[in-house]
Amino acid sequence: MNLTWTGAGTVLALGLAAACGAGERAKAASGGDGPRRASREALSSCPDAGYIATAIGFPVRAMPAPPAAGPGTLLCAYRATDRKLGAFVSIAMAPVAPGEDPLAEIRTPEKGAEPVDVGERAYAYGSPSKSEAAALRASRIYHVDVTAATPIGDRKAAVIAILRRVVG
Repeated sequence: MNLTWTGAGTVLALGLAAACGAGERAKAASGGDGPRRASREALSSCPDAGYIATAIGFPVRAMPAPPAAGPGTLLCAYRATDRKLGAFVSIAMAPVAPGEDPLAEIRTPEKGAEPVDVGERAYAYGSPSKSEAAALRASRIYHVDVTAATPIGDRKAAVIAILRRVVG
């Protein structure tokens, strides 16, 4: 599959569906790296599960990388170790398709996203069960999402911190 940015929901749904179907990573939040990069153009690797857990405030396990993510694309997925939370953290990085506004989805009025100082342009929002941040840098979109089935509180500051780390 050759992915370019076609919207955060599409990329994250593909990544999480593939990662969930592939089973869990055996390493606990305190150990090991997350899934590795999809190509030399992507980040060197996903952030360590321990870093993600510290940033969002609950333990997570890294999930396997989805197969065939595509050139220049990186998808990282983490699941809360407490299944009752039903919480997932996802990170996506992909090339931007020419003529597309990859930040349009996060800037919808319903989300109430605010500009943040990351990359060339970035926005973030938080709610009790979903927080999201996205940034553009060097013709790439970076997207961080924390979603939970139960209210976990606003994690806007956490997704911004993770976004800063992956954007560099």
